[in-house]
Amino acid sequence: DMIEERFCKKLQKNYYSRELINTETQELQNVLIRHGYVHVEISFEENIMHAGKQVALHFFVHISYKKVFSFEGNHFFTRQELQDAI
Repeated sequence: DMIEERFCKKLQKNYYSRELINTETQELQNVLIRHGYVHVEISFEENIMHAGKQVALHFFVHISYKKVFSFEGNHFFTRQELQDAI
């Protein structure tokens, strides 16, 4: 699963860092946008368990719809360059 490979595994068994969470959340949003999910909202709740020195994170990903972009007649830019420009 793309989300598990690119997102969850980076956060598991790692030291808690709000910066890391924000960075990985933004990266997940960028990946979803590149796959056509342009209206993505990601939020999370954190439960800090001081006794066990653990943090449980619950992520909520809301995807409205997927857009498909098609480029025809272009011979100068790659498909990825055009999608990144959008």
